[in-house]
Parts: sequence; structure tokens; C-alpha cells
Amino acid sequence: MDIGLPLLDGLSTATIIKRMKHMTRVPIVVVTAFRDVNDQARNAGCCGVIYKPVEFPELKTILDFHLTGH
Repeated sequence: MDIGLPLLDGLSTATIIKRMKHMTRVPIVVVTAFRDVNDQARNAGCCGVIYKPVEFPELKTILDFHLTGH
């Protein structure tokens, strides 16, 4: 989830998604250049934060962990 989305920012979108009963287990990872969003991301229900520029091995590791548990 990119925090800088137009119209509705990523953290607000994540909060809305996590309030949906059937979406509570969907992992949402924040992708951002902002370094001070860890607490906000957790409060929105996100499971992790990756900082731009995205290192794809790191992204794969985080997604693998949250999607498969490994």
C-alpha cells in the first residue's frame, strides 16, 4: 500500500480494508519514502513497512512471510 495515493491516502485505505469483516486477515504492507510511519501503519492494521526505493528481495521476503508463514 503506497501512503501517497491520491484522493484517499494509503493508511486511510488500509484502515477501511481492515474494518471489513472478511478482510481482517489480508496482509497489507506499506511502501513509502516517509521514515516516520511505523506507528501509523500498525494502527491502520498494516503488517509491515518497506521504504523506497524498494529492494525487491526484501519485498519478496516480507510478502512470502505474510502470505505463507515462512
